[in-house]
Amino acid sequence: MIRGRKPKQFEKAEEFVADMISKFNIPLDKLTAIGNSEGGSEAIHIKGTFGVKEVYTYNPYIPNLDIYDYQNLQSNIYNFRTSGDVVSKAGESVGEDFIVPLKAGVEARFGSLSIPTWHRIENMGDCTEAEPVFFYELRHPEFKNKIRKGVLKSYEIEDIPQDMYILFDADINDRLKNHAVVNEVRPFGYSLTGRPNCAGTYRVSGYTRDDGTKVSSYYRTCGAKHLNA
Repeated sequence: MIRGRKPKQFEKAEEFVADMISKFNIPLDKLTAIGNSEGGSEAIHIKGTFGVKEVYTYNPYIPNLDIYDYQNLQSNIYNFRTSGDVVSKAGESVGEDFIVPLKAGVEARFGSLSIPTWHRIENMGDCTEAEPVFFYELRHPEFKNKIRKGVLKSYEIEDIPQDMYILFDADINDRLKNHAVVNEVRPFGYSLTGRPNCAGTYRVSGYTRDDGTKVSSYYRTCGAKHLNA
């Protein structure tokens, strides 16, 4: 999906919905699609493809929206997300976003472990306590809703887990070329983990992307590797 491809799960979801509509003669305005993570991506795909009544997603990756009928995506899409989830920060924006607290007793971890902690639906708190992302941003000015939008600060790059970093590499490189990355120390008292601020750097080895593009080595500020050293 990140490369703009249509996964086979989307095709299976289309087949299932078309089959249910045919077998039970269900009107589109009576159908609701619900999904978590990649299932949320499928739910949005179904809304864009069929124009079903409404969609509820939980920490979804928002797929490429250019392939859908614009009118199908204009209303009744509700995305419930935890504030530190990287997957839902990576895709595009569609519908209304609500930030859900983590379940009581769940530790907000940093680095690669933050993917299951923030992302898993069983770690979500009460969705009735969710608040619209606009109000959450007012109360948490350092919150980054979408990694791929706006100017990035160096400490926001720190918050990308290492095993997810490759998803954002091209975008971050483009920001660097366009002077849209600001080298800024994490504000005092702001931390996903409660750990002290950290502004160390380390060198990341170069690699070759799937399309054959060679990426030279670069320096990354702090991040999971430095914190766990």
